[in-house]
Amino acid sequence: MIDVHLKIAFGKPGCPVCRLLEEQEDRYLFGLVYENVNDGITRKLIIDSMGLCSYHAWALQAKEYMEWNDGLGTGIIYRDLLERVKEQLEEFLTLPIDDTRRGKRFGVKTLERWRNQLLKRLSPNRKCHICESLSQSEEAYVGWLVKGLKDEEFRVKYEKSDGLCLPHLRMALRVASDGKTLGILVKKALSTLEDMDLLLGEYIRKHAWEFRNEEKFKEEQAAWIRAVAFFAGEFKGKGNDSVSRLRGRAMHNLHGVKLPGQQKPGRGEPS
Repeated sequence: MIDVHLKIAFGKPGCPVCRLLEEQEDRYLFGLVYENVNDGITRKLIIDSMGLCSYHAWALQAKEYMEWNDGLGTGIIYRDLLERVKEQLEEFLTLPIDDTRRGKRFGVKTLERWRNQLLKRLSPNRKCHICESLSQSEEAYVGWLVKGLKDEEFRVKYEKSDGLCLPHLRMALRVASDGKTLGILVKKALSTLEDMDLLLGEYIRKHAWEFRNEEKFKEEQAAWIRAVAFFAGEFKGKGNDSVSRLRGRAMHNLHGVKLPGQQKPGRGEPS
């Protein structure tokens, strides 16, 4: 199924691996608040990681609010964590950390030991399990992509896609073990960058005063955003925030209406 998902992702804008990870992340967040809030295994994973990482915690909150205009599932999860932390703090305060009533103060080493025990209980025992899951999937997607390039149909679909972002290109190059596959990966990346460079060059040139009245084409207006996406990977965010809208517009500008036969700057409609 990974092979099928990759082929579908090749036909969509942006890095195909980034897109598959985004879709998986979205499905997981939906499933977490929709049906796994009270699942024992899931709750254990969340407890062990003391909640989710900052990004996924806020992504979960946003997902539930956007889907149901509510936060019950998120509230249940974090109340469980809240009560566990409360127990640890209350237990710490039962220790005679400053028992002046009996004229006795404990030494620095004893206080350090108690403090370190508290810190350990308040610290995660593992990474955010959504991050762990996505990391495993990321390796699988890249591995299958590299393996799939040996198949002609798969390779053709990949070459017609937007190609990999630089972080996933590096991963793919580490996995590839034969010269042909390495060549395919490098040639595709070079072709993408050559096209992007021409469009970005036109975008920059038309900002000069003497060229300010030239038509500015949509593909050129998308180039600077595409350049960031290539080096950093696709933006991890959804909704109505300005960065999401900006990246979405860039994808539309690149993959929207194009004049037949034009492949370099000047193609498409004026922005």
